[in-house]
Amino acid sequence: MKNNIMQKISGLCLELDKVAFEIYSSFSKLTKNTELKKFWAIMAAEEQLHLKFWQSLHKAGEKNRLPDIFDEPELAYTELKKIIFNTKELIKQSKKSLDISSTFFIAYKLEFNMLHPAFEMTYYLMRDFVEVKMPEDSYQKHIDEFLDMFTKYTSDKPELEMLGKTLQRLWKENRALALQTSQDSLTEILNRRAFFDLAQNMASLAQRNQFNTGLLMIDIDKFKDINDQYGHQKGDMVLKSVAQNIKKSIRSSDLVGRYGGEEFIVFLSEIKEGSLFQAAEKIRVNIEASCPNGIRVTVSIGAAENVFPAINISELEPFIKKADANLYEAKATGRNKVVY
Repeated sequence: MKNNIMQKISGLCLELDKVAFEIYSSFSKLTKNTELKKFWAIMAAEEQLHLKFWQSLHKAGEKNRLPDIFDEPELAYTELKKIIFNTKELIKQSKKSLDISSTFFIAYKLEFNMLHPAFEMTYYLMRDFVEVKMPEDSYQKHIDEFLDMFTKYTSDKPELEMLGKTLQRLWKENRALALQTSQDSLTEILNRRAFFDLAQNMASLAQRNQFNTGLLMIDIDKFKDINDQYGHQKGDMVLKSVAQNIKKSIRSSDLVGRYGGEEFIVFLSEIKEGSLFQAAEKIRVNIEASCPNGIRVTVSIGAAENVFPAINISELEPFIKKADANLYEAKATGRNKVVY
């Protein structure tokens, strides 16, 4: 199971969304309430959108290109299996003629199961590994729509109203946990720990498949001067702008993280030999052209390329040192350039 555990987990997440789509489609067909018929159809359509994401992720997993993101992946797999069993029981119930309260109670149990941390973590940490993109607030919007209608139709039943508040709190807590463990709060890219956790596993995939890989160390030129001239608030805005420009300039299968301060790190998996300079230059040019709030920003980039030998995090260090040495040369010889 170890070599394809993420493919199996992504398959279970796909199966879970298929269950949700089937249940909401059933509700839309069976209900006689015009408003609810439309609402359940919208919920089903949103699950159909989510399905495209999970199908894309599962396809990437079939090619063995997904890094492990769980400390105990087998446990996450087992728990998701239990959830699938529980939610499939709900399909049978959804096919029956039900009153409105019973319908919402089934939907509540479905949404509650879909807020399991394993499902949430897989979505938030794997979003950048697929070509199919969903709006940033897709699941947030979905939950909000459900809770609004849930409250409207169960307000006369205090016990169900309490369940709605519980679901909302669980959603916020799980989302916050997923973001805290993986995302740098300012730049909204991977934090250092999450980057290295994912890079370690991607390095193992590269090593098994003998992929040519690249590493970039990126530093904002004279960032102290930006802070001194424009203030720290504008400096923070520049950091976020640079981070997002890097993210937009690389492929969905690559990683970008905040290494520390005004320095960023990028891991590029499965690249063509000799293409790393062009990838780094694209980032440099895009950042220089961005001028956030009229502030001219440039970066220096050190690049290193190799058939990656690492299978544990300590062996990343030589690769980083090589890119870091090239970064130092870029800064020492004029800045705003790529040294490869």
